[in-house]
Amino acid sequence: MYLLCGNQLDHIIQEQIAKLGAYPSLVVIDSIQTMQLEECTNAVGTVTQIRECTSRLVQYAKSTGTVVLLVGHVTKSGDVAGPRVLEHMVDTVLYVEGIERADFRLVRSMKNRFGSVSEVGVFTMTAQGLLDVSNPSELFMSSQVLSDGLEGSAVTIIMEGTRPILAEIQCLVSSKKQYGDGITSAPRRTADGFPFQRLLVICAVIEKRLRLPLWNRDIFLNVVGGLKVFEPLSDLAVAITLISSLTNIPVKASTAFIGELGLGGEIRGGRNTEARIAEAAKQGFTRIVLAKSSTQSHSNRESTERRYGTVTIQQFPCSTLREALSEGLETGGRGIDSVIASLNQPRRKRKSANDGNESEDVSYSNGDNLFDHPIVEGDFDDNDRSEY
Repeated sequence: MYLLCGNQLDHIIQEQIAKLGAYPSLVVIDSIQTMQLEECTNAVGTVTQIRECTSRLVQYAKSTGTVVLLVGHVTKSGDVAGPRVLEHMVDTVLYVEGIERADFRLVRSMKNRFGSVSEVGVFTMTAQGLLDVSNPSELFMSSQVLSDGLEGSAVTIIMEGTRPILAEIQCLVSSKKQYGDGITSAPRRTADGFPFQRLLVICAVIEKRLRLPLWNRDIFLNVVGGLKVFEPLSDLAVAITLISSLTNIPVKASTAFIGELGLGGEIRGGRNTEARIAEAAKQGFTRIVLAKSSTQSHSNRESTERRYGTVTIQQFPCSTLREALSEGLETGGRGIDSVIASLNQPRRKRKSANDGNESEDVSYSNGDNLFDHPIVEGDFDDNDRSEY
């Protein structure tokens, strides 16, 4: 390995590299924005300098068979700094992605003339440098979800290129702050690693189709490990973990969720279902709640069993979010309709001991462990009720 210092590209190629006596197998330029050609009078880092230096390096690579890696600066938005033509001149564009304080990096292919762009490499930083992670799902999932099941935590399977990865999604639903004279603060909504607008849509679907009030609740959503999840098929896991935290009911152990949530409360399937289920089986999951359209049998909603290697997977095809709740939450023998009904229990009336007039009872029949602010009767029209 040879280390050459300088930014005069012609001098590096024609003199320093030529002294080696043979063409090197690999040349790394760090970075292309600092290279300069003497024949080009523009300043270092300008569009003209970057374009001409890249063209010279491409010509050198094609004529000698040397692999040339160009390290480029990125902008605040994450794009390669400099002219867009830089990406068109090279054969492959790789982005190294990661978040601050995280010990893993994703190498994602954005352009590849000689292979597929739907490939992602996962690496972890060690004392020996970046090492390949053979099982990325272990980075983004806790073992307690698999063995016991947690309240407000669910697992989904996403596709990073052609590689399925298990992602754990956590949600915390809490009461909003109350001040004197009944004044309350506006509820907060935050999403770390998940699209914020998509979270608002899922909350709206839950309120409309299940009649569960979220308008007066703070909602905090987080994807474990700093992973970013953008796939629509993760909607079902987000809805399950949100309702689990709202009702204080844990998710069933060893259960993963695959499905896109529609505005009507229906669950839709997607691509690569078999690859996702196989990855879940590899990690030890035995139950999969998914869209009915994703299963091979469409005749009924009964669970089916299939073997993936040495693991038997139970598949629970569901058409609506309500059905998925019945299969995904540990209700302790209670039906999900009973749980939702207890959350929506209207306030009871009682006779006043003094004047005989009706007054509101401050107590509720739903129990403290489920929901402490049920819907007041009359908040919704009966015509607005949905079968979901």
